[in-house]
Amino acid sequence: MEWNRLYEKAFAFQSLKLWESLADTQIFAVQVNEQTCYISMMGMLNQHRALAVYPGKDALDGLWRIYQAISISDMEETAAGFGQQSLQCEFVPKEELEEEAMESLQMYADTHGLSLRKKNALWPQFLKYRPYRVPTLVYAAEDAELLSECLDAACWLAGQMGLKIRSLAFLHEENQTFPLIRRHGDTWTMEKLPMPPEPDIYYPIGHTPNEIFKARIKRLKKKGTWACKMILFTVPCEAEGLEERVFPWELLTVDLDTGNTVEIQRVRDYETRTDVMLDKLMEAMFRENTCPEAIQVYDDRTYSLLEDWTAEMGIELSMEEDLPYELERLEVLRMMESDPEATVNGMEQMLDELLSMSDRQLFLYQPELALYMETFFEMIHEPDLPETLRDKISTLLARYAAFSAGKSGKAEKKSAIPEKSLVISVSYDTGCYRHIQISNQATLADLSDTILDAFDFDNDHGHGFFLDNKVYSHVAAYFVRGMEEDNPPTDEVSLAEVGLQVGQKFKYLFDFGDDWTFQCKVLKELDEITAGPMIVRIKGQPPEQYQNWDGEDDWDVEDDD
Repeated sequence: MEWNRLYEKAFAFQSLKLWESLADTQIFAVQVNEQTCYISMMGMLNQHRALAVYPGKDALDGLWRIYQAISISDMEETAAGFGQQSLQCEFVPKEELEEEAMESLQMYADTHGLSLRKKNALWPQFLKYRPYRVPTLVYAAEDAELLSECLDAACWLAGQMGLKIRSLAFLHEENQTFPLIRRHGDTWTMEKLPMPPEPDIYYPIGHTPNEIFKARIKRLKKKGTWACKMILFTVPCEAEGLEERVFPWELLTVDLDTGNTVEIQRVRDYETRTDVMLDKLMEAMFRENTCPEAIQVYDDRTYSLLEDWTAEMGIELSMEEDLPYELERLEVLRMMESDPEATVNGMEQMLDELLSMSDRQLFLYQPELALYMETFFEMIHEPDLPETLRDKISTLLARYAAFSAGKSGKAEKKSAIPEKSLVISVSYDTGCYRHIQISNQATLADLSDTILDAFDFDNDHGHGFFLDNKVYSHVAAYFVRGMEEDNPPTDEVSLAEVGLQVGQKFKYLFDFGDDWTFQCKVLKELDEITAGPMIVRIKGQPPEQYQNWDGEDDWDVEDDD
């Protein structure tokens, strides 16, 4: 096998930019010897440009699981991505090339007069993905040959089908066909095959033949309830007997009676060795000198692992919806250890949403907020915590302390808020707006009535205010009475209580069928008192709430008399 040929095919494929035409779920197949290899393109969204080869139906099912997992949870999507089996020819900036890949590319460039100094260029490197192992460069000649064949077939298919290649069926389309390409000498032929069916979503069923361990567990005193959840640890580590580093699995476990974490050793590739994970769980029980009377789980993966084993051991197993605080906190800590950057970004986004709420809104979320305070308090003492995140946590902790001291929330009465007036701009489309002057003691329902009057709308449908300026967001949303229970209805909360401030933008939505959406902005705050809402400026014709039918001016109603 000449590695030069692999680079030649990679550059030929790159020049076609097929990822601009094909989504990663539009597949075709290449017959290489006796094996059917399924091909997917990645890069339509300008992310991870690559040709991926999934050798065999089992490998294709791994691709399927990635798309199935998106609708389940972020953790399952991550696990499916790490669990794939494929060969990939990826195209990356020079600084992202592995050292050996750079050396190999440089050798090819030197012998072919190719300059690697081109700015913003992407260069090929060839990787092998195996379930829950760190990807490695392609070393084996047979893997390089397979990649080369598939790159060549993709170039041939693009030339044969031209623009029609965009019409390739999607993986999730039933009763469709996809191309299967076979080599015949120096050329290729193409036939159509039925699209493979979507595999069932499944998780490994736990089983261990370790009768000695099980007998010892049965002799332990049963006490209390444990909470368990399987997670994939995305920091690679060494594994005995393997050259590659692996991404291990961990069974997060908390004793709900004490709140203490039960440490269970991580294992590699538990999906093919559930017995190892169950043995580690029993070892933890030996160490704790207790066996729980009951175990609560919160996802199908963990339930499948423990279902048969708990039945055999006489332990009650139940599926619960709400993750207990102690387990949720442990998961956050593991995430910080596993992927600090992603966790910090997620925490910062959550803190921004919390800090954007008024004191009244935060008070309404106080029971849920209390669950995070201990975690936030621990985080703020981490020496490597970014200062921006530390400042936001400090601010939130200070506001929470005020709640605890009774300085905010329900203790804040309307009479304690100085009465002022707000001038709010309400616009619909370009050039059509109304300026409304209204007391900060008026309710959101009062503002809704005034907006409808200002735009000549009948008040015959429901409405909602979205104070984070995102329609249908649930972060700071208030709805007409009877539609939502998380926040008070709009006739119970004042503009002062929701904390409207000068410069703040928010959305008003009327009629949850036609979705009339108005953009609002607080223009100014006045010290004067406004007895009743006033429309102080008008520009543009309002939209017509109800379009005429068949050109008639109104509905004709016949007089029965």
